[in-house]
Amino acid sequence: MKHRRFLALITLPLVLSVGACGSSGSGSGGSQDDSAATSYKVLDLVSAKGAGGTAASALTWLQTPASRDEYAAQFTGPLEAKLSAAFASAKPAAGQDLFASIVSVGCGAPTDAVVFHSFDGVVVQASPSPDASGCTTPTTTVAVVAGPPPE
Repeated sequence: MKHRRFLALITLPLVLSVGACGSSGSGSGGSQDDSAATSYKVLDLVSAKGAGGTAASALTWLQTPASRDEYAAQFTGPLEAKLSAAFASAKPAAGQDLFASIVSVGCGAPTDAVVFHSFDGVVVQASPSPDASGCTTPTTTVAVVAGPPPE
């Protein structure tokens, strides 16, 4: 009987403190990240076969027309021209700039991409992300994203 009371006295505060930590940590911290991530918007997914590149979730800031041209020039084949056209037609909201990221190099083009916060900062991820194994010519997909300029 004494052991049960002792165990209850130790266990109850531990359970309450763990519960309190979980609720306070996921409350304000989660909403801050979500609101910041929603200030970014995927404007277009541009794909082409055999364009090269390596998938990376980090966004590249394309603040000038020259930086957009340089980014597009890294690709071979039709992707360079397709990206240049996508950058030229993109209309970010006032106070926003363009960003890009290679979201997929695989056997097919993804149908969607999402922007979110991670430990690495703001990242973009394709969904679904095709698998590159078994492809003779993989398809490279670049997400064109609008968002606030870095501070």
